[in-house]
Amino acid sequence: MQIKKHNKKIEQCGRFLSSPVVVISLCLVACTAFFLYATYGSLIWTSDSFQYWGASRSFRQNFSLDTNIGDGAYVYWPPLFPVILSLFKTELAYHIAQGILLNTSVLLCFLWLKQLTPSKKSASFIILLYTLSVFPYLMSSFLWSEVIFTLFLYLGLWLFAKWEKEQRGWLLLLAMLSFLFMCLQRNAGIFIMIGLSVYCALRYYKSISLLFFLGGLILVAVLPNVLWNVYHQLYANEAYEAVEMAYFSNFFSHLALMGQRLCSFFIPSQLPTNYTVISWSFLLALLIISFTQKTRLPAILLWTYIFLLASMPYLEQESDRFLAPLIPAFLFILYNGIKPLYLRSSKVIRVGVWIIVFCLMSYNVLRTYHNTSQWHERSIHHAKDAKIFF
Repeated sequence: MQIKKHNKKIEQCGRFLSSPVVVISLCLVACTAFFLYATYGSLIWTSDSFQYWGASRSFRQNFSLDTNIGDGAYVYWPPLFPVILSLFKTELAYHIAQGILLNTSVLLCFLWLKQLTPSKKSASFIILLYTLSVFPYLMSSFLWSEVIFTLFLYLGLWLFAKWEKEQRGWLLLLAMLSFLFMCLQRNAGIFIMIGLSVYCALRYYKSISLLFFLGGLILVAVLPNVLWNVYHQLYANEAYEAVEMAYFSNFFSHLALMGQRLCSFFIPSQLPTNYTVISWSFLLALLIISFTQKTRLPAILLWTYIFLLASMPYLEQESDRFLAPLIPAFLFILYNGIKPLYLRSSKVIRVGVWIIVFCLMSYNVLRTYHNTSQWHERSIHHAKDAKIFF
């Protein structure tokens, strides 16, 4: 009797620890802990950061976007981020806000994943993998625009997924408003909207009126970004014209590079091996897995984003940073590709899978700790030592 009672308590404890509420709470605690450790001194600044902050001070004082660096032109990024920064009087105030925004983006990502899968435990497991990886802290340890971009991205995707289920028009309008802000936060938002357009065309091609309506809303969402960039193309100053944009010049090498960055979630990129072959093999396997799934939106978003990103110049140094917002979609695809095989396997194989999962999670925790330790030291001693390139 005592053994049965003991086993029952263990089962109850296991169910409690694996409940989505507990898992997401632990994820948010881990997010906060890693963020505070990585940015113990302050947020780390790069060349972009000086431009963002300078433009925000200018907007706060006289509603103009003047970086006070070089010729003062703020032309390489959309305007929303410095406008948001202008709401904060000090760097510390935004530092605190970025931690809150990071946790909010993780929570919104969880809500989106929960709309895609009937299992809350599946969504919470994917979020757990995401928060243990280095990618959320790569975005949030620096004074960059990715955290707010990710927040608008997953807010929009969550509202869009709810609209698909409930067919309430106000959900769709709010989703498109969030996507509009996303595009004004980073130019990469256009890639997301192209992917969403492809998804809508494939999903709603039988309803021409709905398809045109969705197309019109997507056009409205991207239009402010397009107008901003067209304006700076037409009235380009010397700083804008000085930057050469050689699109598609390194497309295949960039694809291989992004395959390597995604592979690094499983194996260190420093291993003495032919990583090019591994990268291409992994991308091929991921492509096959992606389009054998019923839920196709994450796959379409990820692959559209990857192909368009590979066409861009200056990708080599910051490919991890650019890929980071779509890592939850990447993990969702992998999880849904492996889960059916896991359910059909024997108990021995399932035990082996859990051992691999444990090793994978341990590796990512160690990788995250290694990187956040470096950012911790930099945030204390060299937070603003970056060179200004623009």
